[in-house]
Amino acid sequence: MSLWKKGFRRLGRRGQKSVSAEQSAQRQTEHICQIEALEPRRLLAFSVVPIHLGMVYGEYATQDDFTGNRFELTWDGGQPGTQLTELVINADKDGQGLSPGDCFFDIAEGGRGVYGWKGFEILENQGIDQVSVQVEDGGAVLRLSFAGFDPGDRLVFLIDVDEAGYWDGTAYHDNSKAEGAEFEGSWLTATFTAPHYYQATASSQFVDQYGTLLAGSGLSLPQDDLLPGKPDSSADLTAGGFLQLQQTPLPITLAGRVYEDANMNNSIDSGELGIAGVQLSLWRKEGDAYVDTGLRATTDALGYYRFEATSEVSLDPGVYRIVQTQPDGYLSVGAQPGHVGAETRGLAESPNVLTEIQLLGGDQSQENNFGEVRPASICGRIFADMNLDGAWQPGEPRLAGVTVQLLDADGHLLQTTATNSDGQYCFTGLLPGVYSVRELQPAGYLDGPDQVGSVGGYIVLPDTLAGIQLVSGAHGVEYNFSEILPGRLSGYVFQDGPTLVLEHGQPVPPIESVRDGQFTPDDTPLAGVSVQLWRDGILVAETTTDANGFFEFAMLQPGNYTLRQVQPAGYVDGIDTAGSLGGLADSHSDTISAISIAPGANGTNYWFSE
Repeated sequence: MSLWKKGFRRLGRRGQKSVSAEQSAQRQTEHICQIEALEPRRLLAFSVVPIHLGMVYGEYATQDDFTGNRFELTWDGGQPGTQLTELVINADKDGQGLSPGDCFFDIAEGGRGVYGWKGFEILENQGIDQVSVQVEDGGAVLRLSFAGFDPGDRLVFLIDVDEAGYWDGTAYHDNSKAEGAEFEGSWLTATFTAPHYYQATASSQFVDQYGTLLAGSGLSLPQDDLLPGKPDSSADLTAGGFLQLQQTPLPITLAGRVYEDANMNNSIDSGELGIAGVQLSLWRKEGDAYVDTGLRATTDALGYYRFEATSEVSLDPGVYRIVQTQPDGYLSVGAQPGHVGAETRGLAESPNVLTEIQLLGGDQSQENNFGEVRPASICGRIFADMNLDGAWQPGEPRLAGVTVQLLDADGHLLQTTATNSDGQYCFTGLLPGVYSVRELQPAGYLDGPDQVGSVGGYIVLPDTLAGIQLVSGAHGVEYNFSEILPGRLSGYVFQDGPTLVLEHGQPVPPIESVRDGQFTPDDTPLAGVSVQLWRDGILVAETTTDANGFFEFAMLQPGNYTLRQVQPAGYVDGIDTAGSLGGLADSHSDTISAISIAPGANGTNYWFSE
């Protein structure tokens, strides 16, 4: 038996007069309070204002029954919008049909009742929109249906009530008077409705002495010993029926989806897939703080989840928060508050938290969604391009420690990294979007051709790969930057002294006429002589010899070059000599041409003699 039934049994026992052994045996089989079982047990964690209903009965008949019996009804409490919709009085106390001691309604002439009759008549209607009655002459049940019966409204009506007597085989021997003790034990059943709550129904029995019940209800109804209009004590003429019940809210649910928001617009679009196995927790606001309810939900194969009450945890009206555990392998895009019907309920506190979800009983909060994306990446390599094809080949040097920058679509710097020992770099954990990568030119190298990788883009000179469009989970690879090892050319300008030709250890004349164009210790270096470097008919560099007659051109792009000496004043042109990388020397024009410079080549000993 529920706690409510036990409570009403205790109330029903208070103030009962002594009854016969037969009546006592009958009443031992009766339930004093019947509350309709409408849902499984729920743990209530919110404030519920109980409903108190009372009805007072009085016998007014003196010489006859044309006056009728008086009923006064009111109620109070309940949740917002609660209304009393039906009230049933059943004077068949044991439910076995009319038998001696039961009561019935005498509403027409010629029926079972004696000493007059009285049909249903409303004396007072305070605030009720509509009252409908169903009752049969000689019947034990009076059913009242209401519209707009709100807390504090009141109904007073008259109807004749007689007490059923015994049957002698030819006639009933009924009693026209049904005083409080005779009406005691009749059943009072009330049904209430309210938005967001289950229909609530409760029953109890009228008792003759109801003073304690009236005081406990707090309702304004006539006292046990005094009927309206009767100046003298009338405790024996009255009975009262009182109910107290609490309403049970309709169950609420919260549901939504965790999905891959591929276009990052914080909305589920056609074709976007759910993410399975994501855990979410539900919190409830208590005071100013949220408390974990202990409820957990896990997304199904399509990414859907749902919170609903369990036998251990109720979901009652209140303010809720949904917290998503960030799924592995994903980045948060955002959270979208759900709705009840067409009304949005809640706020996105963060990409993983929806909060301030206010729900009433029966509310179904839908589409509390969380958008995720798979992280993207951009990777590449920086290397020395030895065959000048712009693509890395095994064996080509990979450059470590080169700085690479990641830029957004507007050119703002986002991240900086450096190549590892294998010349590789990676930017990982990126949200979908448009990016650029930029290499900072390493010292000691010449810029080579760059390479757009696997997800597209374009080259912006110098050293930027732009327009890299990353979608969810995209991994852009082979965004490569190549460098070129520069070449060098160096040599000397000198006065070619006479070279002694020896024969049997003795110089062979004429000594002054023998010069070989080779730079030997007996030659004199010429400082300040201008030497030019040409490529494809274009002068690309010019320098002058130092005190040792030395000249050098560094950081040269691969290609074919020509060295040209500007004839120094006061000297006669001598023999010119190609150096270590070969070439064609033309002493008459002071040029050494067709010098082929490969990546990293170092051409030495290019001599101009005077």
